[in-house]
Amino acid sequence: MNNRGNGNCLFLAIADQLRSRHLNARQIRLSACEYMLEHRELYEEGFTEEEDIEQYISSMRNDGYYGDGRLFAAICAKFGVRIRIRMIGEVVFDEGDASAPIVELGYIGHINYVSIRRERIY
Repeated sequence: MNNRGNGNCLFLAIADQLRSRHLNARQIRLSACEYMLEHRELYEEGFTEEEDIEQYISSMRNDGYYGDGRLFAAICAKFGVRIRIRMIGEVVFDEGDASAPIVELGYIGHINYVSIRRERIY
Protein backbone atom coordinates (compact mmCIF):
# COMPACT_ATOMS: atom_id res chain seq x y z
CA MET A 1 0.00 0.00 0.00
CA ASN A 2 1.41 3.38 -0.96
CA ASN A 3 0.57 5.79 1.83
CA ARG A 4 3.26 8.34 1.12
CA GLY A 5 2.29 11.97 1.07
CA ASN A 6 -1.34 11.76 2.06
CA GLY A 7 -0.96 12.67 5.74
CA ASN A 8 -2.46 9.41 6.96
CA CYS A 9 0.67 7.23 6.94
CA LEU A 10 0.96 6.94 10.74
CA PHE A 11 -2.63 5.78 11.09
CA LEU A 12 -2.48 3.47 8.07
CA ALA A 13 0.68 1.84 9.43
CA ILE A 14 -0.88 1.32 12.86
CA ALA A 15 -4.09 -0.03 11.29
CA ASP A 16 -1.97 -2.54 9.40
CA GLN A 17 -0.26 -3.61 12.63
CA LEU A 18 -3.63 -3.93 14.39
CA ARG A 19 -5.38 -5.57 11.43
CA SER A 20 -6.70 -8.45 13.55
CA ARG A 21 -8.77 -5.88 15.47
CA HIS A 22 -10.48 -4.77 12.24
CA LEU A 23 -9.77 -1.09 12.81
CA ASN A 24 -9.17 1.31 9.97
CA ALA A 25 -6.91 4.35 9.93
CA ARG A 26 -9.82 6.75 10.48
CA GLN A 27 -11.01 4.85 13.56
CA ILE A 28 -7.51 4.85 15.03
CA ARG A 29 -7.10 8.57 14.36
CA LEU A 30 -10.43 9.51 15.96
CA SER A 31 -10.05 7.13 18.91
CA ALA A 32 -6.60 8.49 19.75
CA CYS A 33 -7.89 12.06 19.53
CA GLU A 34 -10.84 11.32 21.80
CA TYR A 35 -8.60 9.52 24.27
CA MET A 36 -6.30 12.55 24.45
CA LEU A 37 -9.22 14.84 25.19
CA GLU A 38 -10.72 12.49 27.78
CA HIS A 39 -7.35 12.33 29.55
CA ARG A 40 -6.13 15.81 28.74
CA GLU A 41 -4.35 16.19 32.08
CA LEU A 42 -1.84 13.60 30.87
CA TYR A 43 -1.12 15.37 27.58
CA GLU A 44 -1.56 19.13 28.03
CA GLU A 45 2.08 19.65 28.98
CA GLY A 46 3.11 19.09 25.35
CA PHE A 47 1.15 22.10 24.12
CA THR A 48 1.47 25.88 24.22
CA GLU A 49 -0.77 28.93 24.14
CA GLU A 50 -0.09 29.13 20.40
CA GLU A 51 -1.49 25.62 19.90
CA ASP A 52 -3.47 24.18 22.78
CA ILE A 53 -4.72 20.62 22.96
CA GLU A 54 -8.17 21.50 21.61
CA GLN A 55 -6.71 23.20 18.53
CA TYR A 56 -4.37 20.28 17.95
CA ILE A 57 -7.16 17.70 18.23
CA SER A 58 -9.44 19.79 16.02
CA SER A 59 -6.82 19.62 13.26
CA MET A 60 -5.71 16.05 13.98
CA ARG A 61 -9.25 14.70 13.54
CA ASN A 62 -9.05 15.55 9.84
CA ASP A 63 -7.87 13.02 7.29
CA GLY A 64 -4.65 14.18 5.72
CA TYR A 65 -3.37 15.96 8.82
CA TYR A 66 0.04 14.47 9.55
CA GLY A 67 0.21 12.44 12.77
CA ASP A 68 3.09 13.14 15.14
CA GLY A 69 4.73 11.93 18.31
CA ARG A 70 2.32 13.75 20.58
CA LEU A 71 -0.21 11.00 19.78
CA PHE A 72 2.00 8.02 20.59
CA ALA A 73 1.26 7.79 24.31
CA ALA A 74 -2.49 8.07 23.69
CA ILE A 75 -2.37 5.38 21.00
CA CYS A 76 -0.41 3.09 23.34
CA ALA A 77 -2.87 3.62 26.18
CA LYS A 78 -6.04 3.43 24.08
CA PHE A 79 -5.09 0.27 22.20
CA GLY A 80 -2.93 -1.42 24.84
CA VAL A 81 0.16 -1.56 22.65
CA ARG A 82 3.77 -0.50 22.68
CA ILE A 83 5.00 1.58 19.73
CA ARG A 84 8.48 0.91 18.44
CA ILE A 85 9.82 3.05 15.62
CA ARG A 86 12.85 2.10 13.55
CA MET A 87 15.01 4.11 11.20
CA ILE A 88 17.64 2.33 9.12
CA GLY A 89 17.94 -0.71 11.37
CA GLU A 90 17.93 0.91 14.78
CA VAL A 91 15.15 1.62 17.24
CA VAL A 92 14.81 5.37 17.62
CA PHE A 93 11.67 5.44 19.71
CA ASP A 94 10.00 2.97 22.04
CA GLU A 95 6.96 3.87 24.13
CA GLY A 96 4.34 1.95 26.05
CA ASP A 97 4.04 -0.83 28.58
CA ALA A 98 6.96 -3.24 28.21
CA SER A 99 4.59 -6.22 28.40
CA ALA A 100 2.19 -4.92 25.71
CA PRO A 101 2.16 -6.20 22.13
CA ILE A 102 4.55 -4.22 19.94
CA VAL A 103 3.38 -2.10 17.03
CA GLU A 104 6.51 -1.84 14.93
CA LEU A 105 6.83 1.05 12.50
CA GLY A 106 9.51 2.33 10.21
CA TYR A 107 10.07 6.05 9.75
CA ILE A 108 11.45 6.78 6.32
CA GLY A 109 13.04 10.03 5.27
CA HIS A 110 11.63 11.86 8.29
CA ILE A 111 8.27 12.08 6.52
CA ASN A 112 6.64 8.68 6.18
CA TYR A 113 5.60 5.94 8.61
CA VAL A 114 5.31 2.36 7.36
CA SER A 115 4.23 -0.88 9.01
CA ILE A 116 6.98 -3.42 9.68
CA ARG A 117 5.21 -6.75 9.54
CA ARG A 118 6.21 -9.67 11.70
CA GLU A 119 4.66 -13.13 11.78
CA ARG A 120 2.27 -12.29 14.64
CA ILE A 121 -0.53 -9.79 14.40
CA TYR A 122 -2.31 -8.23 17.36
